[in-house]
Amino acid sequence: MGHLDGKAILLIGAAAGDGEAIARGCVAEGAEVLIADVRDAAGTRVASELGKHVAAYLHLDAAQPSDWELAAAYCASQWGRLDGLVNCAIGKPGVQLALDALVDLLEAPGAASVVNVAPSEDAGELTRIVAAELAPRAIRVNAVFPHEDEGERGLIATTIYLLSDAAAGRTGEEIAVTPDA
Repeated sequence: MGHLDGKAILLIGAAAGDGEAIARGCVAEGAEVLIADVRDAAGTRVASELGKHVAAYLHLDAAQPSDWELAAAYCASQWGRLDGLVNCAIGKPGVQLALDALVDLLEAPGAASVVNVAPSEDAGELTRIVAAELAPRAIRVNAVFPHEDEGERGLIATTIYLLSDAAAGRTGEEIAVTPDA
């Protein structure tokens, strides 16, 4: 059994790099994923490689409210809920658009998780604010900060942990990922 068995996860910025690696890790741990990005060819390739029964691709420009509405519609029709949102590519304005479109779906499972994967700790304050705002709705929000020399395995493992039920009591935390040993 995987740590994310049966979970429905939307990954923003997952057509390449860290987002792609995390998407692959989520599927390996039993999740179904929606890969959302503006890099259509790369996103379609990743979803295809992962398999149509566990992955799909959707064009999403984080600055466009209509794209968030499409993502919410897909998640609602495919899963009826959203267990996790991994943000590898959206800034502060996009976070608000994402939450406006997805909060009801994130609230549906009763224990959803949002993980912000940010290149610097600048996203920490936003993570803490959103975590406090969503805590009454049983939605956890945490941030992962990969360092330049971090290892990919550590980033994937930390993100999967935060998406899993094992991290149920953790919210508003900022975790710096150290290099793989």
